[in-house]
Amino acid sequence: MRKEKKEKKPSKEQRQFTEGVRKVFDSYLKDYGFEFLSENVEKFSSRVLYKKENKFIDIHGSTYPTDYPYHYFVDLGKNFNIEDQLFPEYYISLPRLVEITGLKEKHHNYNFPFGEEIEDNLLKGKDELDKYAMFYLNEKIDLFEYIIKIKNKQINN
Repeated sequence: MRKEKKEKKPSKEQRQFTEGVRKVFDSYLKDYGFEFLSENVEKFSSRVLYKKENKFIDIHGSTYPTDYPYHYFVDLGKNFNIEDQLFPEYYISLPRLVEITGLKEKHHNYNFPFGEEIEDNLLKGKDELDKYAMFYLNEKIDLFEYIIKIKNKQINN
């Protein structure tokens, strides 16, 4: 039982990542009406959620040994139910959104940053959110829903 608790203890890397996410994204997303909703920090993963009405932005990172190379995601979605921790079909990662819209031919997940890389790396993610998903931040939900339909159709084919 003691070992279980030790494995759940948040790692330094995940704590620093979560602190970096809050530093870079809290005020930026607040400018668009998104509020900080929750954070979860574990040994190998962390998640920070922001919400605006029925829309959400989920920034989560992983350093699970089997996930090497380590990465983090910026996901956009709608109709998230925090009580059930239910992620609906209406969500998409920022790199996938960039690919579907054709704004960039190939876009990769973000490398998980360590130490002094954290803030600069997260600023890159924020800048790309600003560049490629401004329509989502500015309430153009019909365009977002259209992109989600394309993503879900590609997955089902």
